[in-house]
Amino acid sequence: MMSQNERFYRINQLLQDRKVVPRHVFLDELGISLATFKRDLEYLRDRLNAPIEYDRAVGGYRFVQAHTGPKFELPGLWFSSSEVHALLTMQHLLEQLEPSLLGAQIAPLLSRLHTMLDTGDVPAEQIGQRIRILRSTSRPYEPADFGPIAMAVLQRRQLRFNYFVRSRNAASARLVSPQRLVHYRDNWYLDAWCHERDALRSFSLDAIEAVQLLDDPALTIADADLDDELGSGYGIFAGKTVQWAELCFSAERARYVCKETWHQDQTSEWLADGRYLLRIPYSDERELLMDILRHGADVEVLAPSGLRSALRDKITQMQAIYSASDDEKTISAPALNLSPLHAAAKQAAQVLEGADALLITAGAGMGVDSGLPDFRGDHGFWQAYPALGKAQIAFTDVASPHTFKNDPALAWGFYGHRLNLYRATIPHAGFHLLREWGEQLEHGYQVYTSNVDGQFQKAGFDSQRIVECHGSIHHLQCLNACNGKIESADWFEPQIDADACRILSQMPTCPDCGALMRPNILMFGDWEWQQDRCIEQQQHMNQWLNRPKRLVIIEMGAGTAIATIRRLNERIMTQQQQLNPNLIRINPTEPDGPAGTISLQTGALNGLQLIQSMRQRE
Repeated sequence: MMSQNERFYRINQLLQDRKVVPRHVFLDELGISLATFKRDLEYLRDRLNAPIEYDRAVGGYRFVQAHTGPKFELPGLWFSSSEVHALLTMQHLLEQLEPSLLGAQIAPLLSRLHTMLDTGDVPAEQIGQRIRILRSTSRPYEPADFGPIAMAVLQRRQLRFNYFVRSRNAASARLVSPQRLVHYRDNWYLDAWCHERDALRSFSLDAIEAVQLLDDPALTIADADLDDELGSGYGIFAGKTVQWAELCFSAERARYVCKETWHQDQTSEWLADGRYLLRIPYSDERELLMDILRHGADVEVLAPSGLRSALRDKITQMQAIYSASDDEKTISAPALNLSPLHAAAKQAAQVLEGADALLITAGAGMGVDSGLPDFRGDHGFWQAYPALGKAQIAFTDVASPHTFKNDPALAWGFYGHRLNLYRATIPHAGFHLLREWGEQLEHGYQVYTSNVDGQFQKAGFDSQRIVECHGSIHHLQCLNACNGKIESADWFEPQIDADACRILSQMPTCPDCGALMRPNILMFGDWEWQQDRCIEQQQHMNQWLNRPKRLVIIEMGAGTAIATIRRLNERIMTQQQQLNPNLIRINPTEPDGPAGTISLQTGALNGLQLIQSMRQRE
């Protein structure tokens, strides 16, 4: 049931959207009695000065021009800085989680979080644009591995995987008993008991491959022992033997460092000349040395002598490198020993550098990293919609005009839930990378997607540069196709019983013939889909394709089950050689393509971030 504040915002929204609202619509939308509705109106008018009046001529309530009194404003929702950071961090982390871990539970949680952030006066999208959480040193990991790793931690089961040790440039097989997942400095780590080393270790997720979740129970280490071994030193490096570093910062740098927490057990003091003395424990000097060097000549290591000596050696090595002229470099650039995935990402980065236009194509897999289901097979579909699974109703059955005609409450229960879900979903960071790449090119970008979710528009892409070849859930048409019209669904806010997959609120009807309205989406067995909007988009794209001379196509999440996207790209590759096209195909299960395809066997977000990291190296 809605709270009173939620009802106030809903009443305001209905009046803003519809201008005139009959009483029965309010009662149906709010799910309250007439007496409660009258109390709400009285409060809005008397306490908040809402200029709401009943107009008998039109049979409904509407806003009128207020002539006296203070301006009507709903109470705002304000967050402290810590609350904003917590909410946006939660939203960001939820978007990064592999959907297979929590399945359909992720989407409602994201939807609820989006509602909490949407204050009415400040839309959630505006908050996301104006308040940002930047990740500076994150290393992409394989999203498909996160699920089994997290499952092993929570279910106390052993894991087997291959681990790449960077210091030795070699991989080794590991059998571990996971203890906890740690998110540190924008990267994920797995604290675990390593049965191969017979000791506690921290494993970076980006260096883990070939994960196997085992049925064998994990060895459990007490929290105190974990903290003693892994948490007593500095940073991510473990060790029980602790030393104390004494760092003296210049007076200028001290103004910044005095506000920082380097370790929960640190101590500090101000010196008479304005310098700042910081004492911190450490067990392994590697990460501490990196943080000290970050401050250059504004910090001096006073103790212990071993740390001071190690820092002196690093500075000596740096001096040997940079004392030579540019023509007399002492160290040549090392050759990169890249994995097949990273080699493909590097090749993709290189062809992007030479492109004059970018064709962005996407199937259902593109939205997976934003937390959206991809409906792969009946099992995946029924996991997202348990009520349909219980009734053994397949995706091809419910996504059909036949269902709208025979069981409209079920059909709109499914599509209404999807509409609410897509409105609440925030596009993942890969969308923004694509838009940034395209906007830098001579002829810009064009988007061609089989997705109906509107995520490209939500990510800020120009709507005139998008082809939605299967239509859009954000538009409506008459079920009987009586007039050929396609209208926006922005006003339609369905109330859904998610457990039963049925709509509770009033369903939209055609203003011309009174028949039910349906989403303007190409469904299965669909002969009434109105294509005018899609045809217009396609014509714009065909005109755009006459311009490029060095076209790069990036395809993400497009499978062979419904191969619309793949066929388009392969047709361009074989039939439009005047474009000099290059195809980059990012797909975790079906990455192969025609000769010359650059194949990245990974998810969309991970693949795009890998390409970006290679572009930054060039």
